[in-house]
Amino acid sequence: MNLLFKEAFVVGIILLLVSIPVMKIQNCLYPNPTPTTYYISTILIGIIVHLFCEFSGINKYYCKNSYACNNLRGKNKKEYNTNIHPASISV
Repeated sequence: MNLLFKEAFVVGIILLLVSIPVMKIQNCLYPNPTPTTYYISTILIGIIVHLFCEFSGINKYYCKNSYACNNLRGKNKKEYNTNIHPASISV
């Protein structure tokens, strides 16, 4: 459970580091923001964090070493293959 809180803390720090500049830019562009501008900023922050984690290798590391994936491997090793990259799955 300690690993879970460490992971949550790291994700929180990454979100904070991305949201500070995004919100500052938003406040410069829109001095009187509406709720819509906050929604758009929140979506933008999510996109940036997701892409950062994907291209920096954080997602790959997470899939190999995370609290959640370690619990899945312990219960159902054969059902879950963490070596598959989402972009390689065809629909």
